[in-house]
Amino acid sequence: MNQEELDVRDGHIHALMQVFEEAVVQKLVSHNWQQREEALKQVIGQLGKEPLSSKEGYSSAVNSLCNLFYYDKVARLAPVTLKLSQCLLETGFKQDSVERTLAFILDKIAADNKQTQALAQKTYLAYLETNVFEDCVSFLADKKSYFNPQVRNSVKQLMARLELVQKIALQDTDPTRAASFQPLNALLLQGAENKNAVVRAQAQQTLLTLKNKYGFHAIEPIIKKSSPESLKVLVKQIPEVEPFWKEIEQNQRQLVANRDKSYGGGGSIPWAPNLNKTTANMKESKPVAKNKTV
Repeated sequence: MNQEELDVRDGHIHALMQVFEEAVVQKLVSHNWQQREEALKQVIGQLGKEPLSSKEGYSSAVNSLCNLFYYDKVARLAPVTLKLSQCLLETGFKQDSVERTLAFILDKIAADNKQTQALAQKTYLAYLETNVFEDCVSFLADKKSYFNPQVRNSVKQLMARLELVQKIALQDTDPTRAASFQPLNALLLQGAENKNAVVRAQAQQTLLTLKNKYGFHAIEPIIKKSSPESLKVLVKQIPEVEPFWKEIEQNQRQLVANRDKSYGGGGSIPWAPNLNKTTANMKESKPVAKNKTV
């Protein structure tokens, strides 16, 4: 850590000391991750309860607790930290930044551990129910939603977000909220056109789910921008795609016909030679007799 990071950490520790017992704080900032985990579990059991919640500095202490654990690099602490974010939701705690919590949760939906992934999905869906639905959905495509900017172009993160969008649609009980997903069009198109076959398959399933829940108009803007290769697959699952696919097929046939006409038969391009006719004339032409030398 550089000096600036150490100063920030010291500030968080000072905030924690105003509310929690010194022995607990020492464990929360211990170099041993297991002690940190044990202490955090202890603290989670106390959050939102008296007399702790009425102490002066409680809000600052809890926000400092989030900062320390959200940025903890030990993967094994992710599950208990996700439980911390769930606890904040359940106790109605007003966070300094809900976006920071949502970004942390989204970072963990692509964790290596399957149980952590599942817990992160469950936690995000819980926040979706208690916050503005549209805001939580559109946040999936927000630059600020990437807790670690380096994974923004990660195939794993894209795959996880596509799967989460599908789960959100499946859980949603309001079939009139198609417009809430419009900010995700670029994300869904990125998945549908991805080089990775597994990602494409997940994107197709997500699009199918959105269509079944909200109607074809929910995915029509994406269909209009999809490649012929994508439409060729989607049309097998979504019949409404067929007119778009047929239009592309027709355009492709017309392009081929125009090309053949222009370059093979002296067509619309006036300087293009009629190769077939030229070849025939060459065969029919008689050789010119050479003058004999007397």
